[in-house]
Amino acid sequence: MKFFSIIIPTYNSSATIKACIESLLQQTFTDFEILVIDGLSSDNTRAIVEGVADSRLSFFSEQDSGVYDAMNKGIKKANATWLFFLGSDDFLYNKNVLADMNVLLKKTRAKFVYGNVKIVGDTSWAKDGEIYRGATSVADLLTFNICHQCIFYSIDIFKHKLYNHQYKVLADHDFNIYCASRYQMQYVPITVSFFNAGGISSRLIDANFQKDKWVNTVIYFKKKLFDKSFYKYRYELKKTVKPFLKQSKFKLAFTALRAYSFLKLSKFM
Repeated sequence: MKFFSIIIPTYNSSATIKACIESLLQQTFTDFEILVIDGLSSDNTRAIVEGVADSRLSFFSEQDSGVYDAMNKGIKKANATWLFFLGSDDFLYNKNVLADMNVLLKKTRAKFVYGNVKIVGDTSWAKDGEIYRGATSVADLLTFNICHQCIFYSIDIFKHKLYNHQYKVLADHDFNIYCASRYQMQYVPITVSFFNAGGISSRLIDANFQKDKWVNTVIYFKKKLFDKSFYKYRYELKKTVKPFLKQSKFKLAFTALRAYSFLKLSKFM
């Protein structure tokens, strides 16, 4: 078993995939595999990837339903202790990233370890050249996602859940919220990769995710929501009561209502 599985979803990525892969092959730490999961590209992506002579690199191409479906396929093929997802237009920050992370991951008990990304181009949530975003509390994660290009996930997490590819843009945000409800998360002050602002998460709105976000938050956290750090989200939690009642999920409706009531009163405690 390798230490890292690095999963790269691709679709017509011929302009950027070579630089992405080269940033991995230049790493001083070498115990990793690269899984390129392609969605039947019609450009030269296959030729470029298969032209790289390195036994650690594997290319798979078949039709998929989007980037998160591809990531799930990569998870099922992975044979490593830690999984890392890199966009085909992103690349590692320097040649020592995996070596530095290897040292840290061998010491931690956390199953979700994350650093920072450096933004390339402007997004609605970060500007060009910015280091995004430092340590993120569990409560803050409900507003600010952590880029998956700086997260190292234990393979154990994926034994219980995969990405919900019904969320075409922000399935990783949903997945990270799930992880925060169940696993220890650790921030390390390392810039892991360059994040290219041209991807779908920078440009599009995920209506399905936004519709389900707070319902899923209640499902994931349940009684863990009885914490003062969730105070600013009390009204969002209250709004989930009606959807749960419509689905006859009375225990979840009661949990959401109790959490709202507790958080409302917590200001005076």
